[in-house]
Amino acid sequence: ESGRLSSSFDEVELRGLLESAVADMSRVAARSEIEIRLEVEDEIPRLWADDLRVMQVITNLLSNAIKFSNPQSEILVREVGDRGGGRVDL
Repeated sequence: ESGRLSSSFDEVELRGLLESAVADMSRVAARSEIEIRLEVEDEIPRLWADDLRVMQVITNLLSNAIKFSNPQSEILVREVGDRGGGRVDL
């Protein structure tokens, strides 16, 4: 009501959020003949975050990637970096 976003921070399993977002957005991508591929290790680092906000960011990034990709292309979501401080690229 006051224009503020409420956040609920907790330990978040990033892999599950990525899998869910890729599954959801793959249906949208398929309409443009675009494939989304997820390449992450089974055990990627957990986050201390608001899972709804993280999911929103991932979904927005995938949506933009679909929007600006050519038909019959691929969007790759992958983990890069060392095990101690890895990051996920899109």
